[in-house]
Amino acid sequence: MIDKFKGFFLVLLVVLLSAVFALQFGGGQAEGCAAGGTTYLARVYDQTLSKGDFEAAYAVANFGRLPEETQRSMRLPELVLDGLIDRTLLARQAREVGFDIGQEEVMTRFVNDGIILLSLGVGAPPMLPQGEIPVSFTDKDGAFNKDLAERYIQNGLRRSVGEFADAQVAEYLAVQMRQ
Repeated sequence: MIDKFKGFFLVLLVVLLSAVFALQFGGGQAEGCAAGGTTYLARVYDQTLSKGDFEAAYAVANFGRLPEETQRSMRLPELVLDGLIDRTLLARQAREVGFDIGQEEVMTRFVNDGIILLSLGVGAPPMLPQGEIPVSFTDKDGAFNKDLAERYIQNGLRRSVGEFADAQVAEYLAVQMRQ
C-alpha cells in the first residue's frame, strides 16, 4: 500500500512540475520581452532603423574598441543614430529628386575602391571616422578576397550582404544630396 502511495505521489509531482513549466515557459510569456513592443530604434517615414543597423554602423566606425565612459562622454551612440536618421532622410530626398544607384554599382565600388561610407550626426567632431572609411579585403597577392569581405559583413557587421548593400545605397544617395 505504501509503495502504491509513493508511486502515486511521484506521478502527481511530475505532472505538477510539468504543468508549472508548461504554463510558465510555454504560455504567453514565451513570446519574450520584445513581443508587441517596438523592434526598431527609430522610424523615419515608412522606414525603420533596427538595432542591427545601428550596431553595424557602430562596428564600421570601430567605436566598440573605446572604453564605455569615452563612448558615453563623446555621445557616440547618439551620433551614430543621428547619422542613420540623417542618411535615411537624405536618401529619401535624393530618390524624390531623381537620384538613383543600384546595389550592383555600390558593391562594385566597394570592391574596386575599398571603402565603406558612414554618416554620423551633424556636429560630430571631425576626428571621428565618417564619410569614406577605407577597408581592405585583399589576399596576399593583392586580389580582392570575396570570402573575407563576406565574413566581415556577416560576422563583423552582423548583416547579410543584401542588407549591407542597401545601407551603402542609402549612404551613396545621402552623399549625392550633400554635394
